[in-house]
Amino acid sequence: MAKKTKIMIVDDDRHHIALLKSTLQKLNYEIVGTANTGKQGIKRVKALNPDLVLMDICMESEFAGIDAAAKLRSIVDIPVIFLTAMVEDTFISKAIETHPYGYITKPFRKDDLKPAIEVSLTRYNYEKKLGAYQRKIEESEALFRGIYNNHLSGYFQLDRDFKIIMLNPYLLKILNYGSEKEITGENIFDFFYDEQYEGTKLQKQLKESGEINLTEAKWITKNNRVIQVFLNIKRVNNKNDNTESYIGFTHDITQHKQLEYQLRHAQKMEIIGTLSGLIAHEINNQLTNVLGYADLCRMTLKKTDKQYKYVQSIQIKAREAAGTLRHLLKFSRIQKPSVKEFDLDKFITNKIDLFSQIAGSKIKVSADLNCPGVLINTDTRLFEQVLMNLIINAKDAIADSGKITMSSKIVSDDKDSILYYKLPKNKYVNLSIQDNGSGIQTEIINKIFDPFFTTKDESTGTGLGLAIVKSILKDIDGYIFVESQVKKGTNFELFIPINNTDKTRPTKNI
Repeated sequence: MAKKTKIMIVDDDRHHIALLKSTLQKLNYEIVGTANTGKQGIKRVKALNPDLVLMDICMESEFAGIDAAAKLRSIVDIPVIFLTAMVEDTFISKAIETHPYGYITKPFRKDDLKPAIEVSLTRYNYEKKLGAYQRKIEESEALFRGIYNNHLSGYFQLDRDFKIIMLNPYLLKILNYGSEKEITGENIFDFFYDEQYEGTKLQKQLKESGEINLTEAKWITKNNRVIQVFLNIKRVNNKNDNTESYIGFTHDITQHKQLEYQLRHAQKMEIIGTLSGLIAHEINNQLTNVLGYADLCRMTLKKTDKQYKYVQSIQIKAREAAGTLRHLLKFSRIQKPSVKEFDLDKFITNKIDLFSQIAGSKIKVSADLNCPGVLINTDTRLFEQVLMNLIINAKDAIADSGKITMSSKIVSDDKDSILYYKLPKNKYVNLSIQDNGSGIQTEIINKIFDPFFTTKDESTGTGLGLAIVKSILKDIDGYIFVESQVKKGTNFELFIPINNTDKTRPTKNI
């Protein structure tokens, strides 16, 4: 059995209510309640929840029904049909403001009631469904817009000539543009770094096949920075107007490629280090034999013998080769360090004459040490190697006469240098080794700590010195940085953690 439509009547004429009620019941409608005033009608509608309200316009006041309908609209969603004998424009225009679902004029005819009620209910149900669909569309659009605007990939749409007609904010960020107007209408292939080759090639592929599928490319940004991107574009045909367009996405993979390169480089260095260590170990065994036989030969000769100086040269060169092998063994970490605690300033003071001899008579080596009693913890032999490598580098950078200055000071986590170099919070000795030599060119300064990188001749440089320095400092959680100006000089800044602050007796802090 079909469910009856529930109707409520609001009218101040009791006879009119009785007539409407009798007629509606005969038309198979259920009358759930009646009211004589607008205020009473609002209360009963909220309590009885009818499917439709028949509301008289003029009751306790001239516009009581209209006012009641407006109030009802703000609190419940129920269709209202006005009952009125007034057809003046004033009443009609004011009634329209409440969005009624129909009008029935008094005196009403039985044949007018059912069509008015059914049309109103049909319209109401249709609008309700339409509203639900509209809300779903809005929610879906909001979801899409949120994804579109906040996704960490650049989305775009192109016309048939590959010109940008729509894009999301991340594409602007990738290309370093500030607004859509700057880029809308531009050909997507104009952003390719190698436009003549790569851009033309992919444009031809897109025309022929209709897609560019997960392809790496290089783009150039507004500020002329070259970036690497992952690109995917596909043709879309519009069946309604027989036009075509393209949609695509791109992702900036520049940082990913840099990390990939660093990983490959680290793997390569690990392999080189392992091989270097194995080779160095084997050659070192052979050099031990060479030195042994050279000693035996020298013992059978007098200093006046012609062969004596040849044997002596063999010994010197063999020891130099052994020194290079020690570098390789350190790089491959085959040798175990002998770690101990020592006073840094005192260590440098004791070695200053040695450093002066290494630098030569034309280069003055001086020290300005401000960390007496400060202790660090490392292998003294390896740390001496650090300083010697840096002194040799400084000496080689000075063409004739010059100076090398070594200075030390204490810095802690509240000092500018810690923030400038972004070091972990700690207390460090800052050891500076500065020269007034030729300086380091900007284009190679980031490579100087790479193993086997050297600007010296093959006969004088192995390219391991600074790599060893950095490796030794890394073992003790230390850091090294370089600042340099061509033709003015170079400054190496070493930051070495202080071993035990309870044992330090600094006389000067900065």
